[in-house]
Amino acid sequence: MSSQQFSVLMATYEGDDPDDLSRALQSVTDQTVPPGEIVVVADGPLTTELQAVLDDFESTYSDSLTRTSLS
Repeated sequence: MSSQQFSVLMATYEGDDPDDLSRALQSVTDQTVPPGEIVVVADGPLTTELQAVLDDFESTYSDSLTRTSLS
């Protein structure tokens, strides 16, 4: 069976709940077939709490996480 690589694109903004973002990121990595790449786009400035969620996630999944910003 051949496996195909795929990417996940997520957007976040300052109004997002940090717990929701954390659960969404964990859900992506808990899938039977994990993505080869996770791209998180910050749509404007983020709260300190959201930044902390991304920092924590990046420390664990630095090889698959790409962060970018629209601002």
